Amino acid sequence: MRLSETQDVDLSEVSYGPYIRLDSQLLPWLRFIGGSRFDFFHYDVNDRLGSALNGSEGAWVPSGKGNLIFGPWRNTEVFANVGSGFHSNDARDVVLNPDADTLPQAVGYELGMRSRQFDRLDLVASVYVLNLESELVFVGDAGETEPKGRTRRYGTELGARYRVTGWLSLNGDLTLGKAYFTATGEAVPRAPKLTARADATIRTPWGLESSLEMRHLGTRWLTENRSWEARGYTIFDWTSRFRPRRKAWHNVEVFVSLENVFDTDYREAQFLTESQLATESSPVEDLHFTSGNPRTLMAGVTVYF
Repeated sequence: MRLSETQDVDLSEVSYGPYIRLDSQLLPWLRFIGGSRFDFFHYDVNDRLGSALNGSEGAWVPSGKGNLIFGPWRNTEVFANVGSGFHSNDARDVVLNPDADTLPQAVGYELGMRSRQFDRLDLVASVYVLNLESELVFVGDAGETEPKGRTRRYGTELGARYRVTGWLSLNGDLTLGKAYFTATGEAVPRAPKLTARADATIRTPWGLESSLEMRHLGTRWLTENRSWEARGYTIFDWTSRFRPRRKAWHNVEVFVSLENVFDTDYREAQFLTESQLATESSPVEDLHFTSGNPRTLMAGVTVYF
């Protein structure tokens, strides 16, 4: 039974971002890629509950990037880049706090390498640092986000693509990272520490494509003081598509998808919030979560014209 409503708002957010890009081959073994961009945002908020959460606000932010690519030597390149970006705050926070930083900037640094071997194997490895002016943290009881200060993320990314034969390919990616508030050293809630993805894909000459994919999300801190953890999970999805090569049927595609192949019991969204049952005398802080989808079979037909 619903006792009350905390928020019920209509939101409208419009953005556009013109940009310029420059590619230059400075030396036979040195290439530069750079650019700049200006993003403009406009927010409209209308509160259906009649509170003060109404209004319109606008903001803009510049961004830039530069990337130096060295090589290739023996089919291997080394790259170093720096760039700035941003995240847009919740439109409700922008309207309630027009003097706050609407589009907090992020500055990132990356150093890595790319290599192709045997004309079949592609490898990528990099290390990164990302500094964010203001981190948004979700507040479950209020159903909104709030800015919590400057954060830093750093870690490494690894990737591999291997074409086993003309019809079978293997792909994999792994990311390790750490995120914390720079002022206190405390953890950023729900920031991933380990993510991984891998797939095996078959592509046949007669139009059949079938793929088995694995997705893994490791445990992550739910609280800034690292006292609670969100449970990780690993799930498998299988998808097959068939689009005949014959001209008469080439505009028709049939697909079958089986999500969560092994019917894994996992938690998707997870939050640490207070709740109170009718039989309890005071609120209790506990883990709240949304159950992940069970094994699900989908099929369909797509017609292209």
